[in-house]
Amino acid sequence: MRVGDDYRRLRAHWARRARGWGVGAWPEQLGPDEFALFLVPVELGLHLPSSGRLKPICMPGFGHFATSLGDEAALAICATVWLETVAPDLFPALALAPPVLEHISGGKVTSRSIHMYGADYPLPAWSA
Repeated sequence: MRVGDDYRRLRAHWARRARGWGVGAWPEQLGPDEFALFLVPVELGLHLPSSGRLKPICMPGFGHFATSLGDEAALAICATVWLETVAPDLFPALALAPPVLEHISGGKVTSRSIHMYGADYPLPAWSA
């Protein structure tokens, strides 16, 4: 989930909901040339709602990046860090589907895209 103008609202939501998930380490606000990326691990086969409100199955990933980096690179970094730090303890036999990048604005999903990164995934890509 790529977030710009909705960052403060989403940060407050996760702070209330996800005690112990490190939300306190997230910046209070973003600079004018930054965006936040939330990596929300969800259940296989879940229908992705247009509101962007997802129920994670475990601790989500988070990163904030300079807009010059771009969405695809930020998603790759965030996913790599999450896979190296959170996933091994929770999912010793983790099977992944390609990541879906959502842009959120005004509390709604404005676009979704699938990023394969040239990899083969054991699970199929999400479809609308």
